[in-house]
Amino acid sequence: MNRLSDRLKGAKLTPQQRRIADYFFKNQERIGNMSSMDVAKEIGVSDASIIRFARAIGYLGFTDLKNDIYNSLIGETSASVRNMQLSERFDVLTGRYQEDDISGAFVEMMNYNITRTFQQNSLESYETLADMIIRSRRKYVAGLRGCIGVSCHFTRLLGFAIEGVVQLPGSSETEVLGALQDIDSEDIFILFSFARYYKIDMLLVNMAREHKARICVVTDSLMAPMVQYADIALLVETSHMSFFNSAIGVDMIAEYIITLVCRKNKDEYRKRAKERDTMTEGFRLVL
Repeated sequence: MNRLSDRLKGAKLTPQQRRIADYFFKNQERIGNMSSMDVAKEIGVSDASIIRFARAIGYLGFTDLKNDIYNSLIGETSASVRNMQLSERFDVLTGRYQEDDISGAFVEMMNYNITRTFQQNSLESYETLADMIIRSRRKYVAGLRGCIGVSCHFTRLLGFAIEGVVQLPGSSETEVLGALQDIDSEDIFILFSFARYYKIDMLLVNMAREHKARICVVTDSLMAPMVQYADIALLVETSHMSFFNSAIGVDMIAEYIITLVCRKNKDEYRKRAKERDTMTEGFRLVL
């Protein structure tokens, strides 16, 4: 609840609003399933008083306040889980989500990952990254360990839209460092990296930085050590109910960035698409 605490520090509240604030602190885990009328009834104030309280501390309204509380709770949970060993993650998350409605909880969590991922980055940040990609001569993309899949998917699709896309190998640390050695100030380095973080990610970012390249880090936390050196960082929600990081949020970001690049770079995309269609025509099966 740090965000709510920060907003309350400088707020001038009436005695009634202080009582409302106390209720929110003591019942934060219940707020997500309540309406402003439910909260008002329990406190013994009007619905309008709840809305005025939310606005008094800088929120647009009760829904905005409720969502922020929910996201804070999820964020605290995600942060603690990220630092666990894989076996510990599974045991903790298995106990948290019961078997009686695991499918419903799973769908709800995936929807949350997509929505949260998209909303926690500004629309301008997506546009900025797309423009940086188009301006860059070469686009180096890396994702190791659990990020290999999304980095390969992103690299393949980006190569349809624009030239100069380079997939860094994920087979060994020496190979990936060697493949990045020629990066320079006209290029961009895009790194996908989620907790648990490894030294090789920092080595790659430092190499790109020393060579004056643009740097984009797609990660799950602003506390990720690579973020401080990035020209742009995009945050992804990776919550899951098993031992691994969910990829649904990062896949959404990857596909949205490629969509923007195609739209901003239509002529080159059309030229490359037509050429690729011609090259692959003889390999297709006719149904």
